[in-house]
Amino acid sequence: MTEKKRSLEEFRWWRGQRFRNIVSKIVIYMLCILIGLFQVLPMIWMLSGSLKKPVELFRDPPMWIPKSWQWQNYIDMWTALKLEDNVTLALPRYLSNTVIITGIVLVGTLLSNTLVAFGFARLRARGKEILFLILLITMMLPAHVTWLSVYIIMSRLPYPALPQFVWDIINWFLFQVSNIQLLPPSHPPNWIDTYLPLTVPSFFAGAGTVFLLRQFFLTVPIELDEAARIDGAGTLRIYWSIFLPQAKPVLASVTILTFIGQWKNYFSPLLYLNTTDLYPIATGIQYFRGFADYATQWHLLMAAGVVLSIPPFIIFLVFQRYFVEGLSLTGLKG
Repeated sequence: MTEKKRSLEEFRWWRGQRFRNIVSKIVIYMLCILIGLFQVLPMIWMLSGSLKKPVELFRDPPMWIPKSWQWQNYIDMWTALKLEDNVTLALPRYLSNTVIITGIVLVGTLLSNTLVAFGFARLRARGKEILFLILLITMMLPAHVTWLSVYIIMSRLPYPALPQFVWDIINWFLFQVSNIQLLPPSHPPNWIDTYLPLTVPSFFAGAGTVFLLRQFFLTVPIELDEAARIDGAGTLRIYWSIFLPQAKPVLASVTILTFIGQWKNYFSPLLYLNTTDLYPIATGIQYFRGFADYATQWHLLMAAGVVLSIPPFIIFLVFQRYFVEGLSLTGLKG
């Protein structure tokens, strides 16, 4: 009877734990592949459409592989749009505007958020926990709720410029030396139609990034602070020499998230900028819709979308290991 039971159990191998684990892994991998294909499918269609003729985009049934690869679409996309003076190429200008805005925002985000997170993690102050709670509460407010109030504030802030008495002193000195005078440069009356509403807020910490960095700073042993203070290091020295070098994975995560968020930012430039020459690329590519006889140039629009998606993809591919490591480290302790 014992041998019969063993043979029966061996025959029912599909009821074993090992087989169940294999089946569950196969099901999970298949679901991940299906979800991944669903996410990647629009990118594949955009890449395919950027190499097609306009007529081939609307064929029924859809044609995934072009009959003839239209690499000329990328050249036309790069040279098609003109600025308001109809001389300078628009797309390179939009690309340079995006690099300028993203670079300033990256510097402001890393500087302000690391300082605030270090303060909440290490400095002693009354009401610190209450202030941190208030900061986290701001994450519950959707950005759409504050758009109008922030726009009104930006429209009433004066543009930072030298006062008139400073220009009077400069002109008096120049007149005494070389008998010439300078006219004050013209500038907007407020922050609207400038890069200030897009860049200055990054120098004021955001709740989500502060929370992410604070969670990591709390994992740094307090003994390192005490040893540094014994050696004569001040608070800023501890912040710069101890905390920032150890926070490289988290800083890489913040850099990736900030870069991608700014690179694809569409609504904020559309809200604050009125001059098309100042647009970043995410807002500027909308002019592929209707620049030729009010007809949307879908093949050029898709080519511009491919170019727009390359830098974030490269940044994430290069720093993927740091990104995953940084997010996992911030979730271990709190």
